Amino acid sequence: MATILLSAELQAVIDAEVLENGFASPAEYLASLIRQDQKRRAKEQLGALLLGGVESGEPLEITAEAWQSLRIKRNAET
Repeated sequence: MATILLSAELQAVIDAEVLENGFASPAEYLASLIRQDQKRRAKEQLGALLLGGVESGEPLEITAEAWQSLRIKRNAET
């Protein structure tokens, strides 16, 4: 476990959040913030990948058969 030194002001903010939102401890609250940040970053990364795909060339119609073909190809590569 890590020890984190915080200003009194930040500690007060954390303590208030723990009480107001029903967290069991400051560590649980901080873990929640970290998980939220990880989700936010994953969404940003996904958005960038999707945008890259959109900008990568001419659009293709994706049908159920096209998805199945991609799945078969991917499974063959693994």
